[in-house]
Amino acid sequence: RVVIAARNKDKLAAAKAEIEAAAAPRPAAVETVSVDLTKSFEEVEAALSKNGAVARQEVEFAILCAGESTPQPFEALGGRDWEQMLRLNLLGCMAAARAVLPAMKERRRGHIAFISSMGGQVGVYGFSAYSASKFALRGAFEALRMELKPHGVGVSLVFPPDTDTPCFAKENEIKPIECKRISGKVGLYSAEDVARGIVNGVESATSLVVVGDGNVDGWMLNHMTVGLLPSDSWVQLFVGLFLLPLFRLISIANTWYFDRICAEEAEKRRSSLAAQ
Repeated sequence: RVVIAARNKDKLAAAKAEIEAAAAPRPAAVETVSVDLTKSFEEVEAALSKNGAVARQEVEFAILCAGESTPQPFEALGGRDWEQMLRLNLLGCMAAARAVLPAMKERRRGHIAFISSMGGQVGVYGFSAYSASKFALRGAFEALRMELKPHGVGVSLVFPPDTDTPCFAKENEIKPIECKRISGKVGLYSAEDVARGIVNGVESATSLVVVGDGNVDGWMLNHMTVGLLPSDSWVQLFVGLFLLPLFRLISIANTWYFDRICAEEAEKRRSSLAAQ
C-alpha cells in the first residue's frame, strides 16, 4: 500500500500508474493526495487525513521529501523566496509528519525519513535560504528522535547529493557560477541511485543516511556532523574516534579551495565592470 502526496495532480496520476505497473501482476493499492505543502499546518494535516485509514492508521514508512531551491546570492533573494523555501522545505515536512505520527505512536511502530541535503550539512555560496531550511530539519529531527524513541517510532535524516531531476535542471538555470563550481566537486547522481540509498537507509533504521554510490564527501560529512547522536554501528564509532582529525584537515583544505573559487569569480566581476 502506497500513499503519495504532492501538489500536481497529473504527476500524481502518472506516479500511481507507474507503481501499479511495476507491482504487476500483484495488485497495488496506491492512494494519491493533492496538497500544497506551503499551506498552514492545519490545512496540510486536514488534506492528508482525508484518506482516513490509509493516511492515519496504516503508514509504516513516511518519506518526506518536499523541497525546492532558489540558488542566488543572499542580497538577490527576496522575502517571498525565503518564505517559500522555509514553508515547503521545513514546515511542509513537519505538517506531514504530524499527520502520520499519532497512529504510529499508537501502534508503537513506524519510521519517518526527512530528506535534507548535503546543503543541510554545509553552507555553500548561493544557498543561504536553502541551507537555512535544510539545517532547520536537522534540529527538528534530533528533537523528534528523542521524543519518539520511547514510542517505538524511528526517524532518519537523509543527505542526498545533487540528483538528476527536473528540479535540479531548473535550479541550474539560475545557479551562480560559484555554486556550480563548488557543488560540481561532488558530482551528479541518478534519481534511482538516490532512491535506492534512501530505502536502504530507512530499512536499516540509520539515523543519518548518506546516499549515492561512491559519495565519499557525503560519507565524510556524515561522520563530521554526527554531533551528539548515538552511533548506528561500531564502524561509525571507530571512524568518529580515530579519523575525525584527518577529516578536519580535509575540510580545511576544501574550505580554502571554495573560498578561492568565490574570490576568483568576484575578481572576474570587478574586472568586467572596470572594463566597461
